[in-house]
Amino acid sequence: MSFFPLGEDGRVWYEIYGHGPRPVLFLHGLGCAGSRGFTPGLGYFPGEHFTCVVLDLPGFGRSTAPRCWDYTLQDHAACVESLVEYLGMEEVDTVAHSLGGTLAVVLLDRGALGLGRMVLIEPFFAHYPGKPYRKLRRTPVEREEEAFGQLLTEYRRRGEAGSETARIYAETLSQCTPHSYFATMRSVADLVDRQDLPALLQSRAADVCYLVGGANLEQRAAEMTRLRDMGIEIRVIEDAGHDMLHARPAAVYSVVVSYLLRNRPPGGQ
Repeated sequence: MSFFPLGEDGRVWYEIYGHGPRPVLFLHGLGCAGSRGFTPGLGYFPGEHFTCVVLDLPGFGRSTAPRCWDYTLQDHAACVESLVEYLGMEEVDTVAHSLGGTLAVVLLDRGALGLGRMVLIEPFFAHYPGKPYRKLRRTPVEREEEAFGQLLTEYRRRGEAGSETARIYAETLSQCTPHSYFATMRSVADLVDRQDLPALLQSRAADVCYLVGGANLEQRAAEMTRLRDMGIEIRVIEDAGHDMLHARPAAVYSVVVSYLLRNRPPGGQ
């Protein structure tokens, strides 16, 4: 277990798996509250090919919630850039889920990192039907703890009713601080309102594979059509929804690994 210093009072948890020539950076989502969404699947990444870097963003999981920090996507991006520089990695592939997918596009737009191939797993590019971000971002700061407690109680209730995904979310979300959750969510929702994120992928000529769960094809139909027209590869994970990392890990990671290794010489960059 390793920590990277952040500001005067913060520490960012990260872990490295494997020893291969291709560094891969894993960026977690908002709901799962940390890197634990990825760590069970790292065994699918051959250590001789990949060096996998997982981290908990500030205020999430095992990372601390530093004071005097705004938790915007730009702040999170700067933290990720500092960590990659600290590790001495010149170019990284990215595997990013939900909020992490949005953050990956912000990193691409900032241009400070050498980004290789990007796997975006149902990134947050729009206000999708049924997702509460427009409503939740209006939560005033003084009600964050109350609203966060209600959210955590609901996940726990679903977990007790038999939802394994909800149980995992409740376990990991309990490590998150209410303010880091809501402040990050506000930043994501605001960015989606003002920025055309797919257009950034096109303007930066990114090498992208977009994964979507079969249960969400209707919800993301217009987005998928646009991305296909841009030449971005779309892969559907059947019998899965937004929680595909937990529900269908073998299906997800077989696609991710084959995409990252495609047409690359053994042992090459």
